[in-house]
Amino acid sequence: MRHRAAGFTLIEILVVMVILGLLAVTVNLTLPDPNRQAGQEAVVAWRRQADLGARLAAARATPIAWEIRAGQARLLEQHEQLWLALAPGGNDKLGQSLPLPAGFAVKHLEIEGQAGDLAAGQRIVFFPGQAPLFRLALAGAGQRWRIEGLPNGRIELSEDRLD
Repeated sequence: MRHRAAGFTLIEILVVMVILGLLAVTVNLTLPDPNRQAGQEAVVAWRRQADLGARLAAARATPIAWEIRAGQARLLEQHEQLWLALAPGGNDKLGQSLPLPAGFAVKHLEIEGQAGDLAAGQRIVFFPGQAPLFRLALAGAGQRWRIEGLPNGRIELSEDRLD
C-alpha cells in the first residue's frame, strides 16, 4: 500500500494564491484614495473661500479680491490703493493661502469672459452688490472640478469625473 506524502500540490497552492490575489485587489479598490480625498477637500475649501470673499465684500461694503495663482488661492482686502492679505478670522483658515495638494492644478480661469493669466496670478474682485462672473477649472487624481461665479451672486462647485 502506497501512502501519499503530506503536503499540498502545486495546483492547490496556485488556487490559494489566485484567491488571495483577488481578495487583495477587491480590498484595494474599496479603500478610499487619500490623494483624491485631499484634492476634493481642497477644492471645497477653495469654493468656501470664494464664497467668504463675496460675503465679506457685502458685509464690509469694501472690495475683496480672491487671488488665484497656479496652485494657491487667498483673499485680499483693499486698503486705499493696496491689496493686503486678509487676516484669518476665528478658527477657520479661509483667510490664509490655500494650496492645492500635489498632483492637482488649476487648468483654466475665465473672468468676465476673458481668459486669465495663471502664471501672473489673477484677482476675482467682489464688489459690494456686484457679482463677478468667473469660471475656474481644477483637475487632479482622475477628477475635474469647476467653481463658477453666477449672475445671481452664488458660487457653485461641480465635479466632472474623467474615468
